Amino acid sequence: SGVDRLGFRFEYRLLEEASAAAWTSVTSGPAGPAVEFGAVPGVAYAYRVTALDAAGNAAVSEEKSFTLPDVEAAALHARLK
Repeated sequence: SGVDRLGFRFEYRLLEEASAAAWTSVTSGPAGPAVEFGAVPGVAYAYRVTALDAAGNAAVSEEKSFTLPDVEAAALHARLK
């Protein structure tokens, strides 16, 4: 494409919130190896990433979802076995 990459924007929302206004932008700028935003175990999240270039073009990824495991509950369950 010949256009230098400028960066990215990571956005997330609670999976149960279907409103487009519910997206929260976490970071933008040059792509880094990780994004941190304080996800809570047991809560389902949706996320998407937007790639940005110097010409002002943007490409948005598909929405994906994840739920962090509740590590404390899993450890308690393992001790009760």
